Amino acid sequence: MFFLAQARPVLVWPEFSWIPVINGTIFVVLLLLAGYWLERRFRNSCVSGSENGEVFFDRKRRRF
Repeated sequence: MFFLAQARPVLVWPEFSWIPVINGTIFVVLLLLAGYWLERRFRNSCVSGSENGEVFFDRKRRRF
C-alpha cells in the first residue's frame, strides 16, 4: 500500500476558472436572443397586415 500511495494521482483536478463559465453564459444568452429574434421575424412575416396579433387566412398567399 505504501508503494501505491507514492504514485501520481490518477485524477488531478484542474484549477477552476470563471472564463469558460462567462463565455458559455454569453453564448447561451446570444443563442436565445437570436432564436427569439428569428421567431419574431418569421412570425411577423407570415402574418402580414395583421393588427394586434390576429391570425387570418390570406387568399393570395394560401396560408394562415
